[in-house]
Amino acid sequence: MAAAENERYEIVLYDHESYALRHHLVDSLSLSQRLDGLILMAIPMSDVLAKRLLQDGLPTVLVEFARPEFSSVVIDDETGGRLAAQYLLQRGHRRFAFVGEGWLETNSAPKRVVTQKDLRLRGFRSELAAANLELSDERVLDAFNSMEAGRQAALNLLDMRDPPTAIFAHSDVLAAGVLHAARDRQLHVPSQLAVMGFDDREFASYLGLTTIRQPLFDSGQIAMNLLTNRLVRGTSSVPQMVGLPVEVIARETA
Repeated sequence: MAAAENERYEIVLYDHESYALRHHLVDSLSLSQRLDGLILMAIPMSDVLAKRLLQDGLPTVLVEFARPEFSSVVIDDETGGRLAAQYLLQRGHRRFAFVGEGWLETNSAPKRVVTQKDLRLRGFRSELAAANLELSDERVLDAFNSMEAGRQAALNLLDMRDPPTAIFAHSDVLAAGVLHAARDRQLHVPSQLAVMGFDDREFASYLGLTTIRQPLFDSGQIAMNLLTNRLVRGTSSVPQMVGLPVEVIARETA
């Protein structure tokens, strides 16, 4: 928003916590309305939508998902998963679980696309495997991206035989729900249950949430700069990819 204001652009923002709802919104987006440019955040683009955008010549920048036809700003989700596993392993944990964000396929959505959840889980699992530990499928649950859905998923995990001592959540929103479940089960965090999130949203520091930080402000600003460089300054339309780092932010929950 700040970068757009500097260029005096009016912003129309569609904001949904749910990945599924975001994707449905983009599928149904009308390009007949006057748009100078489009930024898609955390949504993998279907071939159908990519073709529509390219045919219409609408300058588009992707954030967190990349396609070679468009400029993009990406983070290394797989490294983020590995960092989470490393952090928890160093603290002596051996029983783990993962709560990921599920999403619904729509008619024009990719039927099989590697999502953020897949990459974060892949990195998490690979680091556990290097320590000769396995994360079974029954300890990986998907949930709608809300605190209540995260709480319900965590309760199911905590009710298992040999419940996890550490839960890594796909997002800070889901991790907040996991913390609520720990309170429901009267578990002390982090001595009885460690909880990690991903993103480092503003509320994470208020919860004392240990998380993987991605530079959310920077990614939005860079995406807007890539877009305005083409719109305002007429720079080359050759797609560019900008990679941003992730890091562990250690707080009280793990």
